[in-house]
Amino acid sequence: MRRVAIIVLNIIMFWVALPAGIAGMGLLLDRWLGLPEPGLAIRGVGAGIAALGLAFSLWAIVVLRLRGKGLPISSLPPPDLVVTGPYAWVRHPIYTGYVFLAAGAGLAAGSWGIAGIVVPLVAVAWFATWVKLYEEPGLLRRFGNAYRIHAERMPLLLPLRPVRGVRWLVLRLFRLFFHVTVEGGENVPRRGPVLLYSDHLSYQNFIFAQYATTRPMRIPVTAEVFRKPLQRAFMRMMGGIPTRRFCADPASLLALADEIGAGGVVGIAIEGERSWTGEMALPAANVVRNMLELSAAGRCGAEALDRGVQVVPLAFCGAYRLWPRWAGGADRKTRVVIRIGKPYYLRDSAEAVRQQGEDLADACARVLRERVVALRLPDGLLADPGRLPAARPELALWRCPTCSGEETLSLESRRWLSCAGCGTRWDFAGGNLTVVEPADRSGESGTLAGWCRRAGCGPGDGPLSSGSPTTGGGGASNVALAAECELREDSEARLTLQVLRSLGTGMAVLRSDGLEWKRGERVRRYRPEDILTVTTERNDTLQLGVGRGVVQLVFGRASPWRWQKYVAELAGGRCRK
Repeated sequence: MRRVAIIVLNIIMFWVALPAGIAGMGLLLDRWLGLPEPGLAIRGVGAGIAALGLAFSLWAIVVLRLRGKGLPISSLPPPDLVVTGPYAWVRHPIYTGYVFLAAGAGLAAGSWGIAGIVVPLVAVAWFATWVKLYEEPGLLRRFGNAYRIHAERMPLLLPLRPVRGVRWLVLRLFRLFFHVTVEGGENVPRRGPVLLYSDHLSYQNFIFAQYATTRPMRIPVTAEVFRKPLQRAFMRMMGGIPTRRFCADPASLLALADEIGAGGVVGIAIEGERSWTGEMALPAANVVRNMLELSAAGRCGAEALDRGVQVVPLAFCGAYRLWPRWAGGADRKTRVVIRIGKPYYLRDSAEAVRQQGEDLADACARVLRERVVALRLPDGLLADPGRLPAARPELALWRCPTCSGEETLSLESRRWLSCAGCGTRWDFAGGNLTVVEPADRSGESGTLAGWCRRAGCGPGDGPLSSGSPTTGGGGASNVALAAECELREDSEARLTLQVLRSLGTGMAVLRSDGLEWKRGERVRRYRPEDILTVTTERNDTLQLGVGRGVVQLVFGRASPWRWQKYVAELAGGRCRK
């Protein structure tokens, strides 16, 4: 009896009392303001709007009953969240249909007061009070993150999605500046959870990934770009999720897991950092673990996923040539081809190629890398400094492959790379490095990545003592590196995303007992055991996770990749790169 009474009371209030009140106030306003009656054509349009509104509301009620197993009554809520049918257009389709029904009926009855004044005011007041203060918090409590993600995707009342419209406009404008084509777009599933992953070659990868599918996508992006309000607003609008690379960030992983659980699309650049040479490294161990967790078998809403979430590889062919990390701008004439591979199940594929005694994560790392490398085009490692503004390839090739001198290379006339230590000279035209001096080695050629491998100048290539610029004995005099740089810090970066505080420009010195930065009386010291992570930002910044915070060293001339190598090796096995 209580249930029946609640249903009857809601019908009387919603479909009898409220329409009567709206009609009464609207007719009073017509007489008080002296509003003219609409013509027959407008009345006919009003009748059509009312019919559509009624049909939309009834459709929403039927879908809620069949799929949500409930009624559109707050005190008798449905047990299941409904996100299909009219609920895939707006969050509250019953109210949306009701508003159009009331406004259309007002026009059909010949009242501008009902259609143009009372209905809009009642709708605004209703959504600002009852819906926002009672219904939506109740839905969030009942359905948790599933409803939060649905609310982020769906408009409140009208089926208008300005964020999606702005995203569409940004992608169209982006194509005016860069030549982008897509191959294999049919490989991205149109429905259900999908995990896209790719190499990481340029700043534009975040935008390039959006062309792989028309579906909204969530992508983890370094937290640095979220520190400023305008950048933060743009990144969030384009689906970015701030990820603190200088510390463990479970909030970012949970946001991605929620998106997968809601049947959405997640994109991940598995290398973590942009490649300095264009060559693709094995994904970091923490990235592989996250990929396994996100692609694990489970549920997507009410749907069971027996084999897990499908993963789809992407390769951004030409992105390195477009804007390598060591350049200060882009070559807009470069064409980027986004190649999309076939979807597969990560765990199944890794188990199929797993060697005896091999860890599952290691097998996954090989599979992830191989699927992307197979999509790359042959010229993927080439970038011509003659076509790039402010090109500094010596930031990547910071050790001479001939004499092992460090930071002795420089680019001349945007074509010739020469060593001040041994006099070796390379021609960099077209993106290949070809020896021209000395004469006995003339013609020896290779990519920048190949010469970097030969020189051992990537992080993890060779021990610290090999070719290290250490001078003197041990202790404080054992200086490994020294360079002038600006120091920025935030001691609570794990909890906040504020703009880092600058301490000015001083001298940074790396010794066997730690890293020291000094400017006059101001000194900062970081012991090896205090350094938890070592990453690089942009092409001039070394970033250290220290305790609860983050420290950045912004260099004017020195290579942050070189500093990353030595600091990571000094910090040892504790350090996550």
